[in-house]
This record gives sequence, structure tokens and C-alpha cells, in this order.
Amino acid sequence: EKIYPLRLAKSAMQRAKKLERLAAKLEKCDEFGFALDEYSKAFDVYRHSLLLRNPILDGERVKLLEKMAVLLDKMESYDKALIRYNQALDLYKKPHILNYTTVDDRARVLQNSANLLFDLGRPREAQKRYKLIYELTGRRVSYWRFQSRNH
Repeated sequence: EKIYPLRLAKSAMQRAKKLERLAAKLEKCDEFGFALDEYSKAFDVYRHSLLLRNPILDGERVKLLEKMAVLLDKMESYDKALIRYNQALDLYKKPHILNYTTVDDRARVLQNSANLLFDLGRPREAQKRYKLIYELTGRRVSYWRFQSRNH
């Protein structure tokens, strides 16, 4: 009776990891749309009722949200990327999340989302995130981007 839900949860986690591995392979081949689909499927598995109550998996969920945001950014779906970054940041507000992630992880999501906001012409919102990075890490940061955008 108690073993069955544990087996289901273990099976679901194995499926999610398999989807993540496939997504990573697709991403390396620049198949961003297909990779995004697989990351989304993995995220959906982690949101299944059997796994949703497990706070340990919030670390997995936040990492997947960030991966999806990065892909959406590469695909120039900036508004959708920002939504995923914001969802990740919402998960970072949970008190237990630092047990499963690092301050640098959160700072990276803040930096990427701030850069995106800046590119989208929302510098005030970006500045708030840069300030949060400083409060978290003690490091001053500002706009920085690998590539320029043509809007």
C-alpha cells in the first residue's frame, strides 16, 4: 500500500531525468524548439501530484525553468523567457530552496532576467534586479550580454 506510491514517484523521476537528458542532447544540436518541448515535459512530470509536495524537487523545477528561459531567449521569445525567469524567481522565494540551490544560481537567474528586461526597454525593473544581486552577493552588476539584440 505504501510502496506503490513510492514506486510511482521513482518511476516519474526517472522519466523526468530521461527527458532532461534528451533535451540536453537536442540543445547541443541547436534543436531549441524540440529541446524546449522535452524540458517542458520534464517540468510537467515534476509538477505531478506525487512529486509536487516534495520540496527537494523545487531545486529541479527551478533549474528546468531556467533552462527553458534560456532556450526561449535564444529562440527570441523574449516575453515567454521572462515568464519562465519570473517563475523561477518565485520558486527562489520559498524558504527551503537554498537547501537545494545556491545563491549564485539565484544571482544568475536575476542577472539573465535583468538583462532581458533591459533589452526589452524596461531599465527600471532591470535595475531592481541588479540591486537584488548586490544584496545577495555583495557584487555590483549591471547590464551585460553575450550577444546584441536587434529589436
